[in-house]
Amino acid sequence: MKLIPAERILLINQNKILKILNPDKRDYHEFKIEMFENGYEENDFEED
Repeated sequence: MKLIPAERILLINQNKILKILNPDKRDYHEFKIEMFENGYEENDFEED
């Protein structure tokens, strides 16, 4: 799925919030933030 810039920003911000709320999954959310900031699409990676 192709993400528009607004969707990308929303997903980045969502993961920044989740990183704070779920410190046990901090690395996972940091990984997702990095992916969305660098242009990867939502389905470019598999979730555990």
